[in-house]
Amino acid sequence: MVTSSSVIVLTLWAALVSASPVADPLVTPAPKLEDLEKRATSCTFSGSEGASSASKSKTSCSTIVLSDVAVPSGTTLDLTDLNDGTHVIFEGETTFGYEEWSGPLVSVSGTDITVTGADGAYLNGDGSRWWDGEGSNGGKTKPKFFYAHDLTSSTISGIYIQNSPVQVFSIDGSTYLTMEDITIDNTDGDDGEAANTDGFDIGDSTYITITGANVYNQDDCVAVNSGENIYFSGGVCSGGHGLSIGSVGGRSDNTVKNVTFYDSEIKSSQNGVRIKTIYGDTGSVSEVTYKEITLSDITDCGIVVEQNYDDTSKSPTDGITIEDFVLDNVQGSVESSGTNIYIVCGSDSCTDWTWTDVDVSGGKTSSDCENVPDDISYATNPATPPTDPNTTTTVTTLSTDDLTSLPTIPYTPPTISPRPLAILGAGNMGRRIACIFSAAGHTVHLHDPNQGALQSAQDYITSNLAHYTTFPLISRPVGQIHAFSSADITPAVRDAWLVIECVPEHLPLKIDIMGELDAKTPRDCILVSNSAAFRTSFMVEKVCWERRRLMCNMCFGASPWIRAVELGVNEGVTEGEVVRVLTWVLDDCGMMPVRTSRVAGGGGGGGSGGREGEGGLVRSQCLNTVN
Repeated sequence: MVTSSSVIVLTLWAALVSASPVADPLVTPAPKLEDLEKRATSCTFSGSEGASSASKSKTSCSTIVLSDVAVPSGTTLDLTDLNDGTHVIFEGETTFGYEEWSGPLVSVSGTDITVTGADGAYLNGDGSRWWDGEGSNGGKTKPKFFYAHDLTSSTISGIYIQNSPVQVFSIDGSTYLTMEDITIDNTDGDDGEAANTDGFDIGDSTYITITGANVYNQDDCVAVNSGENIYFSGGVCSGGHGLSIGSVGGRSDNTVKNVTFYDSEIKSSQNGVRIKTIYGDTGSVSEVTYKEITLSDITDCGIVVEQNYDDTSKSPTDGITIEDFVLDNVQGSVESSGTNIYIVCGSDSCTDWTWTDVDVSGGKTSSDCENVPDDISYATNPATPPTDPNTTTTVTTLSTDDLTSLPTIPYTPPTISPRPLAILGAGNMGRRIACIFSAAGHTVHLHDPNQGALQSAQDYITSNLAHYTTFPLISRPVGQIHAFSSADITPAVRDAWLVIECVPEHLPLKIDIMGELDAKTPRDCILVSNSAAFRTSFMVEKVCWERRRLMCNMCFGASPWIRAVELGVNEGVTEGEVVRVLTWVLDDCGMMPVRTSRVAGGGGGGGSGGREGEGGLVRSQCLNTVN
């Protein structure tokens, strides 16, 4: 049992609202024992009373285990407004009673929430009771399945949903939400008249990352209706309507910006790549990229852009613009009865389209396209834009050999003491890593613009730091932890010898962060990513060549008690001295550094959601489990 005296050693905490470099630190008082026990409560709910009991007790539990829960008809499994940091675990089979109503069957909201599915667990919608071929357009009223609304800095992973009555995940009003290894299996609906069983409907949300999803359904695999900074990778979409933007229009927010679909497969579906906007409405779609997308057995259209989606009998309008639309290595097959590419744009609404290595074949060439942008070719060779004889374009790709031939500056390892190390992101991983280094005597700067996340981190550190002090090889006074909540990261990182980014698994965000760190940290500062999905070599776009030598991955275990840490180096680029320094520091912290040249995920490669080389055997070594 943790006593109140065991956590009095908690380090100094700066005022959360301060934008100053480091405010005069305040000593955090030790929490009362009963408060610690309350926050540590794990509650298990099961059976026909499980849903109502969980909803009533949800704010009293830090961990909510839902084991073989039978949700009554017409009832939502209500997990909204959870306490910050709550962990929800589904075990066994979750079932739902039958009633004609709009749902949702499950609803979750809160900050720093983790929702996971245990091995073998699944949520069984038994959708055949509602399926009538009408979907949400008529017939029986059907409940939507899972509302992921108003979630901040949260994760949903390992969830298996079977036979949804209609739309599955509704993501709305959420920010920094990561969804990993989600399976949606509606294959029974192919013969049971299932319709409108969208996999992920996204609206009014920012920084949404979905990786490793397997979706078998009868509508859009993903539909981004509004929002910014959306990233989908390593997915398999089968039986539905493809990876879609829209429909955009008809809502209060009709803006879609910075959406990337990467390294995914669309098979046995009506459409592949799809953008659909509403006739006569206003809004914008910009910075949309489909990269490394494979299509197979597409029945209707391989690539389709429709600006009259709701009324194809009318000419498209240009009130909703589609700008900076990138296709990069989109390839595959359409059935002979289908159409390879179909584009219907307004008179002046489709601009700045860049298509490279696009090869969609097997179907027909459409003669009904309208207002196709001048700078792309879509009829016989959609991969290659027309060549302007007066324009010379040079593309330079630097290999490892090129990089090593560049002039370099001799590298001197950074001075560690008394400089701080900085952690960007106060979520589950950020706060745990802060404890690891603080327990070994390091000064830690923990930055997160979300004050709620910082407060949750403070609560976690207060409750758990004492356990981490058993890790280091040499007992030392714990180091200070200072919190930074300003939008500008400069005060947190300007003197750092090491920065560890723990921001959500959204590659464009990480690219921006690394570029900002390159500009705002000392030149000897080591830049590290805790990403389990992307190599740092994927994050170097805005980092100068010389600085890339000081970048690598440092992946800590998903459990706070796993000591193994994967050091993922970029072969031929990462300085050997950087690896030596990090290995020594991790050893001193009581961790087990394991060097690998292949980081988990490899940037989303592979057909299993981009997780080849995850090092599951290493990560399964739980060396110091605390009961």
